Amino acid sequence: MSGDTQTWAEWFNAMPTSRKRSLLLVGVPAVVVAVAVSLWATGGRYVGTDNAYVKASRVQISADIAGRVVAVHVDENAQVERGAPLFQLDPEPLEIAVRAAEADLADARSQIEVQQAHARQKQEELLRAIADANFRERERDRQEALARRKVASAATLDAARNAQDAANQRVEELRQELAALLAAIGGRIDRAVHKHP
Repeated sequence: MSGDTQTWAEWFNAMPTSRKRSLLLVGVPAVVVAVAVSLWATGGRYVGTDNAYVKASRVQISADIAGRVVAVHVDENAQVERGAPLFQLDPEPLEIAVRAAEADLADARSQIEVQQAHARQKQEELLRAIADANFRERERDRQEALARRKVASAATLDAARNAQDAANQRVEELRQELAALLAAIGGRIDRAVHKHP
């Protein structure tokens, strides 16, 4: 081994200085880069093992709904065909839940019908209040005309004006109540109950 080192050293010393400089400036960095790339490529980027296996034929199964399992139709590690029943859940809690949901739906339908009836009633009250407000406006106009001719008293004119203001206020209150009822039933009184959101 010492002979190999001596030969290399002699060979290196025999080289001209410009060539030594080129070898050191280009060759040494190229070797360092090659070693670094090799270490990066074979380093810890990938995890490997000699004891790996895949169990692709095993799949975990779970139900979309919770419940007590009353029957299992397969054995452990048995091969199962697609669509074959695996287990059976107790149907009683599901039937109870369905009946409860149907009862809630019926209750919601009746609430919607009650709200629609209230809205219809409020609509009728509003129409009567509008008719009353129109009458009170005409009465006020008559009293103002009579007061200008000095036939009606100021108290009668004031009473007519107050009655018209009260009638207008009642119309506005009923409009707001009707708007709230319509908002609760989706904006339409005549919408079918089964189409209600």
